[in-house]
Amino acid sequence: MGLGYATSNRGACHLRGYSPASELGVIGLKTDPLAWEGKGALLKLLQDLHAFSDSLDLCKFSAFSEGAEHYAEQYRVMVGLDKFEVADVLQVGERIYNLERYYNNLAGWGEGSDYLPSASPKSRRPAAARKVTSANWTPCSTSTTPSAAGRTASFPRRS
Repeated sequence: MGLGYATSNRGACHLRGYSPASELGVIGLKTDPLAWEGKGALLKLLQDLHAFSDSLDLCKFSAFSEGAEHYAEQYRVMVGLDKFEVADVLQVGERIYNLERYYNNLAGWGEGSDYLPSASPKSRRPAAARKVTSANWTPCSTSTTPSAAGRTASFPRRS
């Protein structure tokens, strides 16, 4: 949860990528609560998925019974598309999350903003997890004009 707090786009918020759901077994993907391996990728997946569901103004509790497949189908039907798949949900979610991050950078967030609080128990977190920004987002350039595809080189992108 610490990585989620550190990388949340609205401060230390457990709702942006609720990774304990996988540790508690309340979603389809079960993970070991004591293992660090794979938690970064899981958090990114959940942050992107929740960014998409937030854009639909869905209740967070829907994530306990619905997944990306359901969100894709709901969106496809609502807007009348012939095709909208899980990959589209995750791509849109990633773009939303990166755009939120971009606005935060314009407001002064940047290198050093994603440290876990010093009050976190250091014995329970690996050193590599303490600083998330430089490993997950690239620095912003000075360009702020999105391209026709909704992307711009200035958007901080997660790897």
